[in-house]
Amino acid sequence: MRALANPLRYALYELLATSGPLTATEAAAIVGQSPTTCSFHLRQLARYGLIEDVDDQHGRSRPWRVSQAGLRVLPGDHDAGLAATALAGVLRQRVLARLGQWDEEKSAWPDAWQKSADEADHLLYVTLDELTELKDRLHDLLVPYVQRVADPARRPAGAAAVEAATILHPVGPPPSDGPSEVSGTTRRT
Repeated sequence: MRALANPLRYALYELLATSGPLTATEAAAIVGQSPTTCSFHLRQLARYGLIEDVDDQHGRSRPWRVSQAGLRVLPGDHDAGLAATALAGVLRQRVLARLGQWDEEKSAWPDAWQKSADEADHLLYVTLDELTELKDRLHDLLVPYVQRVADPARRPAGAAAVEAATILHPVGPPPSDGPSEVSGTTRRT
């Protein structure tokens, strides 16, 4: 989580997930940073197993790819909780930025794509068990599509990158009769 809580590292991770293998120099040209800076951050992502070398040659041209695509940020102990909070903030900022970009660019997309895109906000009253079930069911529904991100060969013809951001959080004060203990980690899918 700490590795991805850095906005540049997350941008590089996301770039590799959507664009496929890139060298630090290629990534630098896209994200507007120096190749040296990108190389450092790519090595940090590799250190935590989020990305890997395309091959084991460590010459001047060193392409990187994601190891596995998709992230879920779950709260955990205090230190992990701080990292999860920082990472969740980075994720929210990127989602909102891309949503704003979609608003500006959607008229360039065919009508069918515009009509299939969706923004919705639902207020639900659920128990803790129902919330957990809903979260898991939504996650399980997305997994087959998320797996296509890391492997461009699995993407069907005509496919476009689509962001599916799920945010489930309580609103208002906690119930007085429910459990308060939560644990967790970041899980890649």
